[in-house]
Amino acid sequence: MLLSASLMPQMQGKEKEKHTVMSCVVNNFKRDMIYLDCPQTPVIRGEFHRNPGEEHLLTFNTDKLVSLKLNGQDLEFYLEPGDSLHADITYGDRLAETIIFSGTKRAVSQNQFLWKLYRYRLSIRFKISLNACLVLDHKPADRIAATNSFAQEALKMLKENEKEYSTSFKNYVEATIEALCGESKIYYPDLYAMARQKPINEQGIGDYWTLLNDYQPRSDEASLRCMPYVDFLIKYMVYQKAKNSSDRQGLDHYLPKTVEDSYKLATETFKGAQLDAVLFRILTGYIVQGKNLEEIDPWIADYKQKYNKEKEYADILDLLMQ
Repeated sequence: MLLSASLMPQMQGKEKEKHTVMSCVVNNFKRDMIYLDCPQTPVIRGEFHRNPGEEHLLTFNTDKLVSLKLNGQDLEFYLEPGDSLHADITYGDRLAETIIFSGTKRAVSQNQFLWKLYRYRLSIRFKISLNACLVLDHKPADRIAATNSFAQEALKMLKENEKEYSTSFKNYVEATIEALCGESKIYYPDLYAMARQKPINEQGIGDYWTLLNDYQPRSDEASLRCMPYVDFLIKYMVYQKAKNSSDRQGLDHYLPKTVEDSYKLATETFKGAQLDAVLFRILTGYIVQGKNLEEIDPWIADYKQKYNKEKEYADILDLLMQ
């Protein structure tokens, strides 16, 4: 069974779109269904019955980079317009153990890097989920140190064969890494303080309010197509509000309680393409979670009139609200 994006209404600029292909063979997978989900758009999605040895094909037209998540896991594939990628995947007991890539040269090189980085992360047992770190009682100082170490090695790995990679891919990977580092510095200490009753000033991380003093949020297209990075920007805007407040209480005190609060804080913090991406992420988040749907319509209308620059975002919001 295949839900091919090529059969669905296209919501991107026709003059720039290129035919893009992702195919895979999945071996030793225990579940009945195989899913390929695209964080950037619900229009691109593959759903297949697991048939050992069968090739599963997803084709679509796009003028933007996209990523695809396999079976809801951290394993990610990266595709630019016109790419063709095939992945022969073999699972172990729970996770993918080997992948053999073929296809267009650039797509193969870039996805081999992502696979190598994924395997490296597993080898050092570096956790992506901050909630998992909390359950395991990873101290904030240790988490920040481990994240910095992982980031340094990841950037070193990226540098090794960077001539094989596009600028968009390098920006996408750097944004992913910066999101990990940023969340570990500004979100995890606050999360740990609430869950473990350990005040931030007793966590040994230095001055919490200066950890991102020199940070400049990214605004290139590839970074803003990276959903973990946009999620980090949403946390960053709350951190900045807390930092600029006179009492500097925990982040939970400043978390927006309604779609209006989130919307207004975003417009106070960002502009241009950053604001466009952040507002889109905020609005789609409320829709997908089914939160305050009756309150969203006027903010979608305001967003389209004042801040929307990427037409795809407006089209996706319309689709989700149907």
